Parts: sequence; C-alpha cells; structure tokens
Amino acid sequence: MVPPVNTPAPGTAKFHVNPDGSLCYAVNASKITGVLGTHIGTKNGTELADLVNPYANIVTQQAYPTGSVNGILTSGDIKAGITGPPGSGGVLSPIGLVGPLVGKNVTDLDNLVKSKNAYVTVRIVDHQRGEIQGQILPT
Repeated sequence: MVPPVNTPAPGTAKFHVNPDGSLCYAVNASKITGVLGTHIGTKNGTELADLVNPYANIVTQQAYPTGSVNGILTSGDIKAGITGPPGSGGVLSPIGLVGPLVGKNVTDLDNLVKSKNAYVTVRIVDHQRGEIQGQILPT
C-alpha cells in the first residue's frame, strides 16, 4: 500500500477466465478484521472491479464490516460485459466492472492483468484506502 501499512495480514487471490467470458475469482486472507471491501484496481487506487461490495446484495453476503477473517474472504464471478436477457447469465451481478471499465468487457480487465497493471486491494475499517494489496500476475 502507498503509504505502506504495517500489518500481519497475508492474502492470496486467484483468477480464471471462463469460456463464457466471465472471470471467476477467490480471495483468501488471514489475520484481518473489519473488512469493508475488496476490489481489483490500479496501484494508485483507481477501482476497476468490485470483489466484495458491502452495498451490493446484502441478502447473500455477510455483514460488513467483517469479524475476523482466516480463510476465504470472497469468491464469485465477474460477468460484466456479457449480454443477454435477465436470468440468462447477463450483467446482473452487482459485483462487476466499475470506474473506467464500466460498460466494457471482462477481456478489458484481463488485458490490464496481462500488462501487469492490476492489483487486489483489501480495505478495512482502520485502513479504508487498503490494508493489504498485491499485484495480479498472469500465468
């Protein structure tokens, strides 16, 4: 993080582009409490995709801020950019592309990952700009 945060909290994130063009993800973290949100963004903080959004679908997500997290923080699919009528797997999820990627395809986010310009940031109550951040590296 800029500025750096002294934290014992480690985390990992894994991503995979599905054949339908969606991006599935899983974010794990430990030794962290009070998570407000998690997103993919640029190093300078521009948000590109929400991975945990406390204002999204409260019915299916746990309460925010979180208690202690030691394991899976969030997982799901980013489906922004997929077209189709409601109920067909189209752009229905509140977890999706934001900021400069609104209205664009998941492939645009994938291109940023491939160019090594995408990071995962986990925000908490005490560090709302970010507690932990890591660069997404293509494999």
